[in-house]
Amino acid sequence: MGKDPGFDTTQAHRFFAADCFNKTWEFIEKPHRTQDEDEQMIRLAQASLWHWTNRADCKDMQLSIGHWLLARVQALAGRTVLP
Repeated sequence: MGKDPGFDTTQAHRFFAADCFNKTWEFIEKPHRTQDEDEQMIRLAQASLWHWTNRADCKDMQLSIGHWLLARVQALAGRTVLP
């Protein structure tokens, strides 16, 4: 087991799962993003999903939404793979 961080990790995962998700949406709704903002948007979506996976209440629906959000931000950033 890891070292006690000195704060409630359950509450931290709950907070950051939602906070990163909401901040991702702020970038999604922004009409013009810089390359750096696209990177930040992607990192926030990844962080949101990671925090969700560390929550006891993470179910298939939350995973589905998290993976959809990751796919969406990748597409918005122009990171698509076409045959």
